[in-house]
Amino acid sequence: NSKSKTKVCLCCAAKKENLYISEFINHYKNLGYNNIIIYDNNDIDGERFEEVIPDDINSGFVKMMNFRGYRGKKDDTQLDAYYDCYQRYNSKCNWISFFDIDEFLYINPINGTNLTIQEMLDRPAYNHCESVKINWKSYSDSELLYYENKPVTQRFTKLSKFGYEFGNVKSTIRINISYNLR
Repeated sequence: NSKSKTKVCLCCAAKKENLYISEFINHYKNLGYNNIIIYDNNDIDGERFEEVIPDDINSGFVKMMNFRGYRGKKDDTQLDAYYDCYQRYNSKCNWISFFDIDEFLYINPINGTNLTIQEMLDRPAYNHCESVKINWKSYSDSELLYYENKPVTQRFTKLSKFGYEFGNVKSTIRINISYNLR
């Protein structure tokens, strides 16, 4: 991890994703995220993330939030999870990213050097930013009909028909500024 004092958390809602949750966590751990907060939206008696990522939970790197069986008023469980995460964790980090379990952020190297998320957000270009919005690069099902025990990033390699989906973005927001969240 970077020596930066910038703390960056990642928030996600997850359901039926035990097969690839470890890949997701390891990817963001390697990018230098300080914590991942997972809103477990599995069915009450469904699979448990604790069975596949116990070390990450026990170390405190992953924080589990119980949303098992939760359904929001407008069935907007993901937005409810994001709102709750912001309210709970806004004093514990400087930035919060909101990604899905099948989404992987890649940061382009600068002068041949790979940057952590903290190093990227500490760059002067981001000093006055309230948020960083990242366009999607969408992949198709790669014509796969059956599950293969390979990482998501190796199974799905063909760009979708649209490739880049401009207008569809994921966000990382700076904490402690005034947002109208609802």
